[in-house]
Amino acid sequence: MGAQSFQQTSVASQSPAMQSAATYGTHQNGGNHYRENQSNGAQPSPPRTSMGISNFQYLMTGGCLLLALVLMTDVRQFLPKAEAKEICQEVIQPDAILSRTHLAQLLAVSERSAKTAIQQVVAEPYCRLPSGSIRAGITAEREVYPLAFDPDTWLVMLYEGDEYAGFDISFRK
Repeated sequence: MGAQSFQQTSVASQSPAMQSAATYGTHQNGGNHYRENQSNGAQPSPPRTSMGISNFQYLMTGGCLLLALVLMTDVRQFLPKAEAKEICQEVIQPDAILSRTHLAQLLAVSERSAKTAIQQVVAEPYCRLPSGSIRAGITAEREVYPLAFDPDTWLVMLYEGDEYAGFDISFRK
């Protein structure tokens, strides 16, 4: 009993770094392990390999490597490619293009204006897309104007009857 109290008082009177060192022992092959102390109920550390690495560390390293591999993978190659849904139904003017000035004038026309207001700014469209229904019971017509400065970008004008209903920009690439 006297030796036990001497050990407890000597550990308690040491600095925190010394107390930490007193808690750990040295394994025969060089790795540190947690001393089992039956009196305070401390649990031993997880089993370690001969190099002192636990299975948990292997699991974490493998998980991080797997995560890095997934993050570096381009998943777009596995996704289905979107097909062009805007195919010209009828080509009207194959040489039609829309200049920047005409584009600015078209964007200044307010929605629900007459279709003739658009036709005063631009001539014939490049083509017409298939008509569809945007709102219930109203047939919508769409006309395409390729941009002069980027022919792969189309300005799609939407008409409901004889009214201009809006526009959309379609990127063809």
